[in-house]
Amino acid sequence: MKSKSSKILTGVIAAILIFTFIATPITAQARSIFEWASGYRNFPNELYLVQQESDSCTVAASAMMMRARFYMSGSSKWRSITESAVRPSAMLEGVGIRWEWTYTNGSDSATAGHENVSGITLQQVKNLLRAHPEGIILYTWSPHAVFVTDIVGSTIYCADPAAYVGGKRIPIEDSWLGSCHGDQASILDSVIAYWYVKSYSIGGSPISYSESDIISDPVLNNNSSLSASSIKLGSTININGSASGGTGGYKYAYYFKKSSASTWTTKNDYSASTSVSFKPSAATTYNIKVNVKDSSGKVVSKTMNLTVNSLPTLVNNASVSSSSINLGDTITISGAASGGTGSYQYAYYFKQASASSWTTKQSYGSARSVTLKPSVATTYNIKVNVKDSNGTVTSKTFNVTVK
Repeated sequence: MKSKSSKILTGVIAAILIFTFIATPITAQARSIFEWASGYRNFPNELYLVQQESDSCTVAASAMMMRARFYMSGSSKWRSITESAVRPSAMLEGVGIRWEWTYTNGSDSATAGHENVSGITLQQVKNLLRAHPEGIILYTWSPHAVFVTDIVGSTIYCADPAAYVGGKRIPIEDSWLGSCHGDQASILDSVIAYWYVKSYSIGGSPISYSESDIISDPVLNNNSSLSASSIKLGSTININGSASGGTGGYKYAYYFKKSSASTWTTKNDYSASTSVSFKPSAATTYNIKVNVKDSSGKVVSKTMNLTVNSLPTLVNNASVSSSSINLGDTITISGAASGGTGSYQYAYYFKQASASSWTTKQSYGSARSVTLKPSVATTYNIKVNVKDSNGTVTSKTFNVTVK
């Protein structure tokens, strides 16, 4: 890092160069908050300042913030706002910059507010810039202050009053804070205070910002739901992921477990999918959990209960037309069932009682009856299988005597 004397000398030279290259006056145009609420603030380079003393970074940053506010309000007075002009209002000599102070220029004025923090998030900086589009001052424990102007993508831009980087808009990692703390995330973790324009009256009616918009992240709500809270075993439900608030860009993760279990099973890991299907394997109570994560990384969970009821027992009501016939006669084998999950299918088999293997008369299908004409005078075993839509199978066997 450069010595203090070197920084001061460089700052003086930079200030002279900036003044020398101002050839055409820049006319400020009034812009609404919405026009300045996101993206690159196209401030003129001459709006940015270099600190005039080795320990005056907060005053220089404060002057830039006031210059930006006056510029955005369409006042040409922004050019007259300098470090020395702001110092009497902002500084408590021998102590430091005031927590709240008002800069006055003729009939126009702007008041700066202050908050102490233990680090700040990227999303919170975004919130601050939405609420205070003229920019804010971030102060770290290094100690050093910069004037934050905007965010492009996820990169924070600022004007650093330090002499060797002053007078221009740069990524915050390229500021002196970067050399002190490291990358952007580390810089934000090192922030211990910030200042912002709390209210102003410039060329018109006084305007006050809503303090509730300053630092709080939008509340992330998990509105996920189940398509049903009670089902029969063998049925399928939809788990629907839904969210509101937060920072958008929602992703969902789905989990389940039996209520008696302690470990969750992942049904579907984080993705943009807003619905997954789930078919329980047992008749019991299940816990279903949906996690919602927004673009800032905040996660909110919601747990729901699902009752899975046992199915009615599948009963095989098959029958044969007779238990004793003469050789050459035909019998009818009828399939019938109750209980289970319905949509029954039937399969029919037969064998001589002395045999060990069954012969298939008809494989599974919807046929409710078949006929059989025995070829030998002996005892036959007749078997009917019933299968329901859940795959449950029950058998029933009959003996038929052929004389």
